[in-house]
Amino acid sequence: MNRFGVFGLAAIAVAAAIVTTSCDNAAPPRIHNCTLDGHTWGDWVVLFRPTCTDEGRKTRACTHDATHTETVPTEPLGHEWGEWKETSAPTALEFGEETKTCRRSESCRKTRPIPPTHDCERDGHYWGEWVISIVPTIIGLGEEAKTCLRCGEYETSPIPQLEGFRISSAGANHGLALRTDGALWAWGSNVFGQLGDGTMECRDSPVRIRAGREWASVSAGANHTVALGTDGSLWAWGAGGRLGDDSAYNRGSPVRIQAGTEWASVSAGGMHTMAIREDGSLWAWGSNWPAGQLGDGATRFVLFDPESPELGGVDVHEDSHTPVQIQPGTTWKTVSAGMMHTVAIRGDGSLWAWGGNGFGQLGDGTTENRSTPVRIGAEADWVSVSAGYEHTMAIRGDGSLWAWGSNESGRTGFGRVTGNTTTPTRVLPGTAWKSVSAGHEHTMAIRGDGSLWAWGSNGFGRTGLGRTTGNTATPGQVRPDTTWGNVSAGDLHTVAVKTDGTLWAWGFNMNGELGDGTRSNRSSPVQVAAD
Repeated sequence: MNRFGVFGLAAIAVAAAIVTTSCDNAAPPRIHNCTLDGHTWGDWVVLFRPTCTDEGRKTRACTHDATHTETVPTEPLGHEWGEWKETSAPTALEFGEETKTCRRSESCRKTRPIPPTHDCERDGHYWGEWVISIVPTIIGLGEEAKTCLRCGEYETSPIPQLEGFRISSAGANHGLALRTDGALWAWGSNVFGQLGDGTMECRDSPVRIRAGREWASVSAGANHTVALGTDGSLWAWGAGGRLGDDSAYNRGSPVRIQAGTEWASVSAGGMHTMAIREDGSLWAWGSNWPAGQLGDGATRFVLFDPESPELGGVDVHEDSHTPVQIQPGTTWKTVSAGMMHTVAIRGDGSLWAWGGNGFGQLGDGTTENRSTPVRIGAEADWVSVSAGYEHTMAIRGDGSLWAWGSNESGRTGFGRVTGNTTTPTRVLPGTAWKSVSAGHEHTMAIRGDGSLWAWGSNGFGRTGLGRTTGNTATPGQVRPDTTWGNVSAGDLHTVAVKTDGTLWAWGFNMNGELGDGTRSNRSSPVQVAAD
């Protein structure tokens, strides 16, 4: 035992204890370390509230260190839809619409269509109108289609090809053509209503006249038109005073002349009209000035000065605004009205003429006007005749072609461009002709073989020979075709129909006379299209 003894050791221990527990010598408290000890999170705080379709955001901070945060998304709330409600009612063909709204947000909506009330499977197709999808022509079928307005299904049906043309007629500045189905078409100048479409507008493409009526024949005059219906009715339109409707007014649509009367043929001239009834009687109306071209011989005395009757006066030919009969008791087969003269063939084949004769166009060997019919020659085998401006063309039963009147521009075809021929003279002996048409200063004719020939003035390309100047004094062939069926010579243009039913024109075109959709002159045939 050391010198301290037991009691010394005890004292040392107590002293050590007193030193260890002294406040002045205690250790500092330990600081929380989030990395070592982990976070102690506070409550979540909403940053963005979720919507029906979009996430929200929430965040929380560590209670030991507010710079330590945690942010997480919250799920969208989802929709809580209400009931569907109709917002627009459906119709038989159109969809309606219904809508439902989210109860959580009125901006959240859904829409859906309501089917039309018409159901094709249940009710059948709801067809629209037939619409032409392929236009028919005279050489090919067309097609029309109709579509179901509900489901879009469609049906097609063929359209028969168009009937071809069979007759053409050229006036001073307009043209007309007649189809085999009786449809009538017109084009060109319409200043006086001569097209008959109810307007005064010129047309450079054909327009149909009085759809629904079937026409049998047509004749274009200087500024008016006359035509026959298949029922024998007579109609006229254009410049007044020559229509036969007992007035001097222009007519832009067809007016019937003497209802209840049946007519067989009609011809429109410069300012007068000639027609033959079914009984063979011949009738005339329009201007009778200055040469008596009506043929009724009617005159009236007109004073030179009504205030000085002693000066005398003169007999003038009386016009007629209604049909007057020419030589009652006679029977007529065909008639042609020219500019100021008329030629006609009686039932016995004899040829007669009257009116202006200053160039020998009547063919009676003189240049004297005639106000009543005079017989031309003794022949009785005339089959057709055409009165032009100052010349006349005709064909006899043997197919021979004859001409007389003014030779200017070579229009008679004799090879001369001056002088007059006052009696019928044969053109190209040995040739057989089928038809002929006398125009203003040119002539067109079709031979028996179907070839087309022209002569006279080439101005504006009216002969169709490819020339626009000079004269052709003897017949020249228009193209090598032999398929021409009908031809008509106007003032400065020509229209014709081929045997395949196609319609052609050439010459002057300032007013749309050619019907080709342009205003360009043509010196050779161009096809006219009418739908």
